[in-house]
Amino acid sequence: MVQVYSKNVTVQPNETFPLNVVIIEKGSTATTSNNSINLNCKGVYAVDMSASLTPATSGDISVQLYKNGVPYAPAESKVTGTADEISALSFPTLIQCSQNNNPCCCCTSPDNLTLVNTSAVAVTGDFTIRVTKIC
Repeated sequence: MVQVYSKNVTVQPNETFPLNVVIIEKGSTATTSNNSINLNCKGVYAVDMSASLTPATSGDISVQLYKNGVPYAPAESKVTGTADEISALSFPTLIQCSQNNNPCCCCTSPDNLTLVNTSAVAVTGDFTIRVTKIC
């Protein structure tokens, strides 16, 4: 299990959210690396993200989870935000990490998760992401 948060960060459009503070990193199934979370073992993971963000200008704001550099469709949150007002975004999702050729071993190449600001504007605020292996 891993839980990470960042406070008062500004993220430009199409940039990755920084993973600044690791609250919990228990075991080796999910670990942090730079601004990503690695899923190191086969199985199913629960991913929960919540954010309080303010857009630089009024308009749609969006946070998208990427798996191995590709948008993970079920894990996106969008709202229409107003400049200088905080908007709440969140999503829960499940992700399956496939096994390699040896079903008893960890993945030879971990699945990599990142959060990306897919808005057309910069956003500022706080977010938390928690990843837990459930089976």
